[in-house]
Amino acid sequence: MFKEIWGWLVGGGLVGLMTLVEVSKIKINPWSAIWKLFCRGFHAIGRALNGEVLDKIEGLDTRIDKLEKSQEHAEAKAEEREAKACRLRILRFDDELQRGCKPTKEHITQMLDDVIWYRRYCDEHKDFPDGQAIMAGLHIENDYNQRWKENNFLEKEK
Repeated sequence: MFKEIWGWLVGGGLVGLMTLVEVSKIKINPWSAIWKLFCRGFHAIGRALNGEVLDKIEGLDTRIDKLEKSQEHAEAKAEEREAKACRLRILRFDDELQRGCKPTKEHITQMLDDVIWYRRYCDEHKDFPDGQAIMAGLHIENDYNQRWKENNFLEKEK
């Protein structure tokens, strides 16, 4: 019985002392140290229990990163294919204009949209070849401006 009381007194005294301890000018907070140890213990236990799940999640993260890179690459390739198709439409339309074909207002407006998109793509991708299509785009714009002034578009059949 005396040992139990003595144990409680010593334990209580240590708790009280730990709460009040201050060594030199460095403050020691034993409760936060105990809390950190407690949290580390729970973290280790959680890691041990969920290690397999955490490893699978890490593997999924790696696979998701690979998929995202693959998706970005596929999108870049699709955008490059669209740029090539756009360039082809611009060059063909310019050929039609040079042969004297009279376009509808809607058709030439659509081509101007292609010219604008193509220029933006070329500005963002400096290594993409664009010499002829840029000049053809300028010709299409000039032709459009001239036709607009003269109201000289092919009328759609009704």
